[in-house]
Amino acid sequence: MADQLVQDLDNALAAAGVHLGLVNLVDQVAGGSASALGVLDANRALIRQKAFELLLQAVPNVPGLREALQSVDGTDPSPAGATRTAALGPALVGVTVPTAVVKVPGRADPYVIAPVPSLTGSLGLDAPELSGGGALAVSPERLAGAFGVGVGPLKVLGTALLRVPPGRAASLLVLLSARFAPAVQLGFGFGLSEVGGIVGANRRVATDRLRQRLADGGAAAALFPADPVRDAGTLWEALEEFFPVSPGTQVLGPTFALSWLDLGDAGSLVQADAALLLQLPDAKFVLAGRATIDLPPVLAVKLDVLGELDVSRQLVAVDAVLVDSRALSVFRVTGSGAIRVCWGSPPYVVVAVGGFYPGFDPAPAVVPPQQRLGLALDLPSLPFLSLRADGYLAITANSFQVGGSIEVGVDLAVIAAHGSIALDAIVTFDPFHLHVDFQAGWQVRVAIFSGGISASGTVDGPGPWTIHVSVSKELLLDDISWSDTFRIGPAGPAPAPPIQDVAALLAAEFRRASNLHADGAQDRSAALAPAAGRLPDGTVVVSPLGRLRWTQGLVPLGLPIARVGGRRLDGQRSVDVAAQSTGVTQGGRADDWFAPGTYLDLTRAEACQLPPFQRLRAGFDLELHDDPGAAQACTIKFQAYWRRPADPKLILALGLSEVLSHRTGFDRLVAAPAAAPTVTNRSPLVSVGQEAWSTVAGGTRAPADSAAHAFLAAREGGIALAAEDRPVDAKGL
Repeated sequence: MADQLVQDLDNALAAAGVHLGLVNLVDQVAGGSASALGVLDANRALIRQKAFELLLQAVPNVPGLREALQSVDGTDPSPAGATRTAALGPALVGVTVPTAVVKVPGRADPYVIAPVPSLTGSLGLDAPELSGGGALAVSPERLAGAFGVGVGPLKVLGTALLRVPPGRAASLLVLLSARFAPAVQLGFGFGLSEVGGIVGANRRVATDRLRQRLADGGAAAALFPADPVRDAGTLWEALEEFFPVSPGTQVLGPTFALSWLDLGDAGSLVQADAALLLQLPDAKFVLAGRATIDLPPVLAVKLDVLGELDVSRQLVAVDAVLVDSRALSVFRVTGSGAIRVCWGSPPYVVVAVGGFYPGFDPAPAVVPPQQRLGLALDLPSLPFLSLRADGYLAITANSFQVGGSIEVGVDLAVIAAHGSIALDAIVTFDPFHLHVDFQAGWQVRVAIFSGGISASGTVDGPGPWTIHVSVSKELLLDDISWSDTFRIGPAGPAPAPPIQDVAALLAAEFRRASNLHADGAQDRSAALAPAAGRLPDGTVVVSPLGRLRWTQGLVPLGLPIARVGGRRLDGQRSVDVAAQSTGVTQGGRADDWFAPGTYLDLTRAEACQLPPFQRLRAGFDLELHDDPGAAQACTIKFQAYWRRPADPKLILALGLSEVLSHRTGFDRLVAAPAAAPTVTNRSPLVSVGQEAWSTVAGGTRAPADSAAHAFLAAREGGIALAAEDRPVDAKGL
């Protein structure tokens, strides 16, 4: 398959009017077609001539540089490309021209087609009080540049990407910064060492790609490059990835670097680089940065952070990853963290440092895989010794999770020993419950003989505390195992008497005026006074064209539940409500957000898999009956406005004819208010709804009203699945 250079050459030739289908021709040559090779030989002189003409058009007008490139014309290009330089005062300018080649079966050397009219350039400066350099890459689709110039204590760095695709809007990305040495002192040990900005036209911030590159340091390396000229090629590709072309979207914001406690030649104890970006028109704020603590040999920590405030998605997301961090020079420090706060649909809060309880799914929050916060011994001089400690902590809407482990090992070939201890705990708040998993073990091997002891178990409580322990011992050929369960303490305080009449609890909900809401169509021909909504005294005002909506948040309707308001029912109940008042008719259902875990008795597996919030039935619409009543005469006061057509005499009197003749489109601008709208269908093209669930039993799939309904139905036999999932047949595995 033709490589990118062949495709670039083909695109450049096609834009210049030379249509040879070079990509297809090269693919045939690479496949061994002798006839295609003959066609390529016959047209190679034309291809090279046209490619050289396009190349000269792309070369900057630098004295001596075009002349240096003349040697490329009429010669057989090298497969590795050609590099030419030209001196310009204290500057040395150089360009590298790549070459398009194809591998012909049966030939040792590649077949050289022609130089590609895209080039990379370099600039070096060496003058008193002025030093630096630059890099430039020109191709038919993109112009990329980077420079760094130092003047005394100031160094200016910059990177730019410009794309001008045929028939589409141009896109531009510019990173510019000024670096101070020494830093500008701000007081209390703080210094400003760098200031700059990022501007993108028809570009957006790809936060998902930035988040994926936090762990390897690629995100911070692209946003805060140490040497943009030296790393130009890698930097340009990274910026294209993090700021892709997006017509109609703009990005801008400042960048800065702060330091604290200058340590002289060793740098600063704390260094923080940050970029605060605003993406328009969707009003998305992005904070990207890196914090460094450098106190050798005690501590060397790099923390890369990405924060996002997306107003349209009603989401705050923060991610942090430790990169290339060490402690006491012998320990490798790792870990990551995440925060998700959503006030939209559905709402949720998730905070995690180092991960979650094993098997826990934070959905609907989207959290990337987390790395445990840990210390690991890293001593190449002692490869036989291993030591690692890690842990995590997480908080969600209805749980607190914490855990950790320690592993120690020695391997001296003939004798080896390994020991570990681990603990995982999850606390649910409503109802309150603590579950702990623990395990510990120690194994020893001497030559071909081995033995060890391990223990594991669980703790659950309160009411009462239940401890299950399993112990096993392995010694030579003899294995001994033992397990038992212990219950400690009373069964807990006497529970409140179970609720027997759930309908009685709903009686108060019928009396709440706040449970009624005005909803429905708006009259575009009239303005209502008072406006539809709610008066200060709580009375609901609804348009004659609208409807009432009744909802309550006490209990999800139609869902078999075991608890309400923290109190247990005398049995599993399902509650429903119907409208029977005169003058109204019950309409469609009205949903609201509920946490099913507060109403159901869930197993640990169900609690980990069930979405924490779901839209369940909370009420219904009330359609109002027509009640015309007796006819009454009344006087209506109103004001009418009208727009008269444009008057040519008035335009001439105001001198607008001169303006109209020199301002293209001004006449359309003046006439636009009276013109018919150009958009006639504003119905959404994409809609997002709650995920559908079903229950699969005996090969039959039955739809469920919600995930909670599916899990309850699965208890009678079968499995609960999202509607888009398919069960896997594991027979024979």
